[in-house]
Amino acid sequence: MSTGTVVFLVLLPFATSFLGAVLGLLDRANAAQALRRIAWRGLPFLAAGWLLGRTAALPALAAIGTAMTLHLLAGGALRLVMRRRFLTGGYTPWWGE
Repeated sequence: MSTGTVVFLVLLPFATSFLGAVLGLLDRANAAQALRRIAWRGLPFLAAGWLLGRTAALPALAAIGTAMTLHLLAGGALRLVMRRRFLTGGYTPWWGE
């Protein structure tokens, strides 16, 4: 296995929690607390960059992109399933169809 693949697999769980911290800013939560979370959850990416240099850049971006893509696909699939009333068994008023 190459170094890039190992870095990608190691950073993927951290990318998921980093994405959650970034999306926490959209939840209208405490901004200072959300920025602290982003800073702490970004440390593994900085450590990988410090240890591996430029070879960690592409796998780190790929990990963040994969986490974002999986998040968007899961959210879209859940919206589709709820819109078609597979999970709810009835009309969901907050979708405004």
